Amino acid sequence: MGSSQDIPLTIHPTPPVIFRGNSITVTGTGPPGTTVTGTTKNESGEVITTIAIDVDLDGKWSYDALIPIDTPFGKYTAEITDGTYTKSRSWTVESSKLIEILPTKLIFEPGDTISFNGTAKPNEELEIIVEDPQGTEFYSDVISVGSSGEVSIQFTTIASTIQGTYVLFASQGEDIDIVLVGLGEPPEEKLIIKFDKLNYSPGETLIIEIQGPASSTISLLIVDPSDKNKFTDTIILGPDGQSNYELDLSGFSSGVYTAVLTRANSQTSEIFSVGLLTGSGEIKVSSTKDTYQPGDSILILGDTSENVLLTLELRDPNGKVVKTKETFTNKDGVFSESSLRIPLDAQIGVWTIHAQSGPNFDDVEITVQGDIEEGLVVYVERTEVLATGKFLKIKGYGALISQNVIITFFDKDDVELDEITARTTGVGEYEILWKVPSDLPPGTYWIRADDAAPDDAETTFVLE
Repeated sequence: MGSSQDIPLTIHPTPPVIFRGNSITVTGTGPPGTTVTGTTKNESGEVITTIAIDVDLDGKWSYDALIPIDTPFGKYTAEITDGTYTKSRSWTVESSKLIEILPTKLIFEPGDTISFNGTAKPNEELEIIVEDPQGTEFYSDVISVGSSGEVSIQFTTIASTIQGTYVLFASQGEDIDIVLVGLGEPPEEKLIIKFDKLNYSPGETLIIEIQGPASSTISLLIVDPSDKNKFTDTIILGPDGQSNYELDLSGFSSGVYTAVLTRANSQTSEIFSVGLLTGSGEIKVSSTKDTYQPGDSILILGDTSENVLLTLELRDPNGKVVKTKETFTNKDGVFSESSLRIPLDAQIGVWTIHAQSGPNFDDVEITVQGDIEEGLVVYVERTEVLATGKFLKIKGYGALISQNVIITFFDKDDVELDEITARTTGVGEYEILWKVPSDLPPGTYWIRADDAAPDDAETTFVLE
């Protein structure tokens, strides 16, 4: 058997770059039959781990470690010592993904601001969509990423926000990152499937981002428009629980397809289309409710020609497009969309759902109200032009029952223009028309509503 002088302490070369979620193997030689100590430090010199490694009788040792997916980026150094000699090797931890987003913690409480930090491709826009535990869109935003590539994402919750696992989708073109975070409880492992877009051309390559338990085996099934199995495959997810899967759509005819992921007793599915075009016949769109509160999800239903693409827009009372969503009709010409949600900070008033395919379109109006317990609310529903002049329809709710509501109009300099009285219903609602003076110039004006309660209500309107 050799001595420590025969086999001096060594560390074999390590890869210069290690990606998050991958493993690293550190090997070397040392005094046979002894134990050496390994210490890993970050670039600040802080000790991350300290371990004991056995040297075999041939004077060889080896240590395997998995780089966790939440390991901070930067330079790391391993120092190995046998008590006499000390050797070191360094490597840099980087991300193998172009988009890397992580929550600041895994569990938040209702009412908290949920926050994420990470990196993305520099100098490009990053689209953010957050879905709640029921799969409904909870939050969305588009972030302009600077030259550093660093991003910070925040969205608020309230005490009544549904608890469970929230899913954040961050995308830049074909590159997607999927992140789970828990509200009120730990995030639950789940199968998630996301396409890089909704509709594909025949022969194009479909890119699927898959999220599930780390290193698990997933079955993929593609079902064609006639409900027959078109394609199957087995996918092994990476150590980070994700896989970027590409599927050649050559031989796929036009229509709507379903991708099904299965693992043990868990299953999820998502639809995509091939070769669909815009340009339908008459469109009919409706909402399942007429009245919503901020934060409510919207179920939109409609029908038009079969297998066509449509664009849905959610517009606020000022006509501003708050959210755009692509969808398509099935083989019966029917479409439905439940992922749109009224923003938590939504303006009270009449909103519009606009559905369009080619030159054809249809609109449906919905009313966004606040919580009646918050007190009196006033808003301008719309402007009406009648034979006798231009009128504003003023509506509201939350008034004291059996009390009149005094509506006062002001210009931008707070000069009072007019005052009218509206009668309330038995549930505290009121509605009245105000004739706009013919000599009133275009501009921004405001309204105050008072029902004799301590707090009044205000809103603004723009006269064009």
